[in-house]
This record gives sequence, structure tokens and C-alpha cells, in this order.
Amino acid sequence: RALPGVVAVRALPSADPARLALAVGFASASLEAQEALVPDVRRAVHEVAPERVRALVTGHAALNADMVKLGSEQAASAEWRVLPLVLVALVLAFGPVGAAALPLVTGTAAVLVALGCLAILGRFVPLSILSSNVATMVGLALGIDYALFVVSRIREEGGAVGPAAARTGPVILTSVGTVLIGFAGLALVPTSETAGMGLGGLVVAAWSLLAALTLLPAGAALLGRNLDEPRALARPASRGRSKWWAARAETVVRHPWPSFALACLVLAALAWPIARFDLGFPGFGVAPRQLESVRALDIINDMRLGGALVPSQLVVRAPAGEPLLTRERMLGLAALSKWLEERPEVARVISLTGREANLNSLLLGVGVIGPRALPGHLPAEGRALMSRDGAATLVVAIPRADLDYGQVRDFNRLLRAHDWGRFEGLKDSRVLVGGSTAVELDFIALSRGALPWLGLFVLSCTFGSLYLLTRSLVIPLKAVLTNLLTVAATLGAATFLFQSPAASRLLGLPEPVMTVPALFPVMVFAVLFGLSMDYETFLIGRIQEAHEAGQDDARAVVAGVAASGGIITSTASIMAIVFAGFAACDLVPVKLLGTTLAIGIVLDATVTRLLLVPAAIVLLGRWNWWPARHRTAATRSAPTS
Repeated sequence: RALPGVVAVRALPSADPARLALAVGFASASLEAQEALVPDVRRAVHEVAPERVRALVTGHAALNADMVKLGSEQAASAEWRVLPLVLVALVLAFGPVGAAALPLVTGTAAVLVALGCLAILGRFVPLSILSSNVATMVGLALGIDYALFVVSRIREEGGAVGPAAARTGPVILTSVGTVLIGFAGLALVPTSETAGMGLGGLVVAAWSLLAALTLLPAGAALLGRNLDEPRALARPASRGRSKWWAARAETVVRHPWPSFALACLVLAALAWPIARFDLGFPGFGVAPRQLESVRALDIINDMRLGGALVPSQLVVRAPAGEPLLTRERMLGLAALSKWLEERPEVARVISLTGREANLNSLLLGVGVIGPRALPGHLPAEGRALMSRDGAATLVVAIPRADLDYGQVRDFNRLLRAHDWGRFEGLKDSRVLVGGSTAVELDFIALSRGALPWLGLFVLSCTFGSLYLLTRSLVIPLKAVLTNLLTVAATLGAATFLFQSPAASRLLGLPEPVMTVPALFPVMVFAVLFGLSMDYETFLIGRIQEAHEAGQDDARAVVAGVAASGGIITSTASIMAIVFAGFAACDLVPVKLLGTTLAIGIVLDATVTRLLLVPAAIVLLGRWNWWPARHRTAATRSAPTS
């Protein structure tokens, strides 16, 4: 109680004589301010705890603080886990160590600078606890992705940095533009966590672009011929054309309808489990057990006091300028408290007028002292339940410990829908329902409401950027539709894996995850849609080059896939390695996001980009480039299929 910022300490009832649970009330409602107090509370508790007594601190603020610290530590460990694997993959893709190391250096530099910028931004704007993890994960993937594309083109151009940069610059700008659009859409979602995540993504994508357009060409120019050292490992670039990829593309060109149908069937089948997709809180059962706050939570649950961590908090406020503690309003408040105490979902109610309070004494105080002066004469625990102006009070309903998350969520929905005016004395008062579960309901509602607008923003901006690259209306429309199908298939496949007991164990989850955070689908859509457009622009850029050189659409598809198939596969493999490295983290949101993005990248680089898109281009024929005015004679005379 003596700590600055602590206003009340209350013992929670327990039938276990060997365990004691104390609820600590903070003066500030700001989660950031509460997190700052967690170390002080821990220090005080550990100092006063008798010898041989274990003292642990948990709660929303403690869990958040522990997650932030663990997230930073695991982001660093994931980098060290991922970078050697990425270097091996780059050596396999390029051969020479110089060409392989340059993308790795560029991607790492972009991430380090972006994290430094986020550290500065975090002092002025709220960022998500996952911002550093997402920035590292997406930054490494993007930085290496763009660098790999540029280096492969430099080697294809025989080491000529200028022509390679001129060729790749517009494609990379378009690609980064789509990623920036996705993160900008996140920044527009009206929640600080989502907006903070979007802001972090914007920073890391921007630095990845700058590194690819400045640091990478400069490094390649400095290395010069050493880019292909040691020569013994060098593989001929042969202008990027691979006989193996050309053969695969020719198969698709010869059988466009079966290829198109097969790709659609695979993606639709994978998307089917999305019907079981449920937004919510994954539950503390999948939280990392090494955290003090999670170990304390297990003890709290053993004591059957777990409901104290997810209370429903009702704020009862009198009309403006009027005191709450009048006789009539206190009788209404007592009736409200009694109704809550009789609810089957509720274990305990903390209120000025609840079962544990002396209502008669309060009513007597109103008559003697008056409703405006009474709050100042309440005991400390009573004052902690009152607002400073005496116009509002807090009523806390602690749910039963045996309720699962869905039941607690349904109870909060019931409270939100209840007609509080039925209680005499409260007809002119407002009752607002808060608490962590109520916040989750608000977050879900905001995310669902924002998703259509986010989708419209991302899709329209992506369509526009691809139109500027291709001067076609059909190519951008096809890209938007195929990417939407890929995102749906990714979310469906991830839902199946997370909810399957066997698959969830393989992923390192202690139990299946039946609900995912509300931020999850928004984040996956924004990030994966942007990353998918990377491969779209790489492939379409090469097909367009062949098309402008005079080849018909079928031959342009073969040339484009032959030129980009290897690099797309290499970049997708490296991205999947990066995301899988973060999927090994103990933080469940990071694990879910890393796993889902890895699935999405693999699907996009195989089924979508090398089967569905080439088949669609062949089937559309000359309509691909409609209404472009400048067509080659070969294109104008080419058949439609």
C-alpha cells in the first residue's frame, strides 16, 4: 500500500491455508503506467516475503510486461537461429559467397536501422508488444527478398550494376508500394495496437526499399568481380533462363484449363476450414510457462481464483453535475449488486453496496454528511471504488473459476445488452461495461468493422499500382483475385493446423488454439497480400518484358516463368525459413503469425505464382493487356489462347 501508484490491496478469499492471493489496485488506468509499476511491486513483494515462501506477481500489466521482455529476447534469438540457415540457402541459390552474403548484409542492416527508428517512435506513439518481432521477421524477409532479386539481375547483366538497377527499380518500387499499402491500411485501423503494428511495418518496409536501392547497388559496385568469388562455386546466370522452369511453364501453356482448375481446387480446399475461424483470446493455457506471471497464473487457477484476472468492471455514473451517493441511487446500486451476485456466472462482487458492504451505514452517512461529502469519509478500499468527483463508482463482478473463455465472453455480452434502467434509482444513470474481456469484444468488433475498409483500401491501391506498372486493367484485377484466394487458403490451412491436436503439438503448441487474436486476420491479410504482390510483380515484370520484345502471350509466359521461377523459389524458400524461425518462438501470437506467413509464402510461390497465374494469363490471351494502346504486331496477331 505504501508504493507510489498503489491505491488499495485486497486479500482474495481462498480455501487453501498454504496460499494467499492479494489483488493490488493501481491509481492509473493506463496499462503503460501499470507496467512501469510491475518491477516495484515485484521488488516489494519479494523483500517482505518470509523465508521459504515463494512470492509471484501476475495480472494483465505483469503479463504484458513479461511478454514484451520475452518478445525482445526471442526476436534476437530468432535472428541468430535464422541467419545461418538463410546464408546456406543463399549459397545454394547463388554459389559464390560474395553474391550470397550481400543480400544478408543488406537485409540485416535494414532491420537494425528500422528497430532503431521504432525505439525512437515508441517514445511518442504506442506500439504493439509484437512490433519488434514483426519488424525483425518482415524486415529480414523483405530486405533479403529485394536484395536477392537485384543481385540475381546484376549477375544476369554480367555484373553491370547500372542496367540491372534500372531494370529492377520500377518492379521493386511497385512491390514495396504494395507492402507499404498493406501496412498503411493497418495503421488506419482505429486501435492503437493495430495502428502501432502498421506503423512499425511501414518503417521496416521503407528501410528495406532504401537499402535495396542504395546500399545494395553500392555494395555490388564495390565488390565488382569479387561478387562471384570464389569462382569455383559460381553458377552461370545464363540471363536467368532455366530449362527446368521453362519445361514446367510449357506444360502449363499446353494445358491451361487443367492447370487453372487444379490450382483453384487446391486453394479452395485449403480455404475450406476458414469457416471454423474464430476471433478471441487464445487462452493462458498456451502462454510460455517460463514467465513468472504465467506460473503465478497457474497457481491462481489452482486456487480457483482465475476469474479475478478477467473481471467484468461496471462503471455506474450519475447525470452530469449530480452526486452518485444519494439514497435512491445507492438503493439502485444495491439492487444491481444483488442481481450480479445471484448470477450463476459470478463468484464474487466487489461493490460499495454489495453483500460484504454495510448498506445501512452508508445510507445513514448520506443523511448525516450528505451525498457530496460522503465519498471523502469512506474507508480507503471504498474510496478506491469511487471517482474523484464522486459522480461514478466501480462495480467488479469476478466470474467463476470454472468458466471457459467463451462463457466469460458470453456473460460480458449479456451485461452489454442488459437494461440497467430496470433498477429503481438508476434510471437516469449510465452503466458502462469494461474489463479485459469487454475490451476484447470491442477489439473484435473494431477489427471486423475495419476489415472491409482495410480490404477496399489495400485492393484499390494495389490495383492502381499494378496498373501503373503494366498499363493494363485485366492484369491487376487478376492479381487481386488470385491473391485473395491465396490469403483465404492460407488462413484456412492455418486454422486447420492450429485446431488439430496432432498438428498443434508438431508446431510446439501445448494445446490446440481454437480462437486467435482479433489482430491476427487483419495482420495476415495486410502482410501476406503485400508479400504476394512481390512475386506477382517479379513474374509479371518478366512476362511483360518478353511481351514487349514481340513474343505472343504463351511464349511470354514461358519466358517469364523461366526467367523468374528460380528467383521466386529462392526468395520464397528464404522467406519461409525466416518465418519458420520465428514460428519456433514461445510467444503464441508470434508463433501463429510466423507459421501462417510461412504457409502463405509457400502456397503463393508454388500453386499461385507458378501454376494459377501462368494458366490464367494464357487463357486470357490478348485481353491481358487491355486497354494498353502500344502492342507489338506479334501480340495483336496472337490467338486468345
